[in-house]
Amino acid sequence: SPRLNWSTALTAREISQALLRPGAVHPRDEITWPKDWRTLVRQGELTTLWLNHSDAKGRAQFIGMRWTNRNNLKSVALEAPSERFRAWLGPTRLRSTRLALSPLSANSGTWRITGIGNGHGVGMCQWGAKTLGETGASARRILAHYYPDARLSRLW
Repeated sequence: SPRLNWSTALTAREISQALLRPGAVHPRDEITWPKDWRTLVRQGELTTLWLNHSDAKGRAQFIGMRWTNRNNLKSVALEAPSERFRAWLGPTRLRSTRLALSPLSANSGTWRITGIGNGHGVGMCQWGAKTLGETGASARRILAHYYPDARLSRLW
């Protein structure tokens, strides 16, 4: 795929705006953050961003953030499921949770995020399926290629 590898830069401001957007984070997210997290995100600065618990395919399971208030008296670590973090920032910015991150420069508040794929995580490359179809493979053959243990059956 011509879009297999991707890269983006994220600023602390973009992340805080995504988190503070009305309705972005709500109780059904099952995120156990302290009650005053909004105040720290609004008034503090994002000092650290990290990935946690990558699976065998390199997909981040959680993304962690450390927010510190400006006088460094209080900080809080917030961890979110990577799929939620991706949804907050948008799938065009973070195309996948198979990613790596690094600070763009020391104390810049900007992180370079590089990744692979388009985030579906279901094991079927759309570009590869397209190519197989163009060479004459049937839908059944394409699905068998990507899901060899699956059984197709008619349900109606």
